[in-house]
Amino acid sequence: MPKKSLKNYTKENTVVKGIDKSEKVAVKVKDGKATANLPVGSSDINEVWKMLKERGFDPDQWEIQSLTVNQWEAPDVNGGKRLMEQTKATLKQKPQFLGELISAIGNLGSQGFSPQPKLKAQKSKPEILVVLGDHQLPFANRTLTELSHSFLQDIKPDGLIYMGDLIDFPNLSKFEANPDFTSTVQQGIDGGYTTLRDLRDSAGLKKGSEMIFIEGNHEVRLRRALISKLPQLFGIKNADVGEDEKSVLHLANLMRFNDLGWTYWDEPSDVYPHPEYEIVKGLFARHGNFVRAKAGMSALANLDRVDGSIIQGHTHRLAITHHTRWTGQEMNLYTAIETGTMADLKGLGYSKQPDWQGGFITLVVDRKNNTFHPELVIFNKDTITWRGFFWTLTKKGVKTNWKKI
Repeated sequence: MPKKSLKNYTKENTVVKGIDKSEKVAVKVKDGKATANLPVGSSDINEVWKMLKERGFDPDQWEIQSLTVNQWEAPDVNGGKRLMEQTKATLKQKPQFLGELISAIGNLGSQGFSPQPKLKAQKSKPEILVVLGDHQLPFANRTLTELSHSFLQDIKPDGLIYMGDLIDFPNLSKFEANPDFTSTVQQGIDGGYTTLRDLRDSAGLKKGSEMIFIEGNHEVRLRRALISKLPQLFGIKNADVGEDEKSVLHLANLMRFNDLGWTYWDEPSDVYPHPEYEIVKGLFARHGNFVRAKAGMSALANLDRVDGSIIQGHTHRLAITHHTRWTGQEMNLYTAIETGTMADLKGLGYSKQPDWQGGFITLVVDRKNNTFHPELVIFNKDTITWRGFFWTLTKKGVKTNWKKI
């Protein structure tokens, strides 16, 4: 109902009470609410609406919240007294779309719908995390690696979670090494340090930011080699350090995690323990230790091993899928995520034409409300895509349509 018509009514209309007095009709409208003082005392809703319509109120657009009938005595022209009455109506404007749809839903009867109130969300600060892994150094996919750094520089995440298998360590493997895919331990350590440093710097993160490195099965190859060949040196530490200090030959020391600001997540540390990092309540990150056919199936199988949702690496596959469990009559939805790979997609010498997908994951997390929203960053033909944006490697550099949201 246009405010102008109500405003004009209050300016131009008066109601005569008796022969000696004029009473101005008061109509006030503000912020979707209105009050109207009617010169007749009545609680009959039909009579009230008749008077309200005369004053410009449309019942399809307004609803009556309350009616108050006032009575008082006033002197008349003959020196006596007479009874005066007035009805005060308080109204609220209906949602705009409802008036437009009234005619369409008229046949719904008592089973029709009504608009639901909108509740304000609790104030919190959502964060965006980038979750990636499986570089298998020194056999990383160079194009994808360069694109990932451009991506991090543009979106500026609040934290990084690395899902393990940063270093391949092929000459420490129990499997026979392919001559085309081999490297020394030192090459792996040097490359690992450089990669974690560059990821941190591209993301614009500093010490104290959330940078979690979850140990993978390839990182454990160094530990197992020590236990197998030089058990006397396993766990050896610098002189006079605390029990929580990492051993001298631990990867966290060899790759200078303290200097980089990364946290090496490997508790407990005697054997490959499949460590879990709880990102938000009910979402667990782990590297993983087995592979099922097809993307997403390994993560779904891992759901049986955790009481919550799962995000994992290891499979070199990229997927987000879901699973519903019932506890009695209560339905619970769980999410299963696989984070893809940053490695050469040709198989690293041990898998021919593998079903692997390059890419990684972003997570929008709300720590206060314990919610998360995963999204894929998909690598295909020298391009990564995310939320409709792309980053493509060309001869002149990285081309993108990124625009800060």
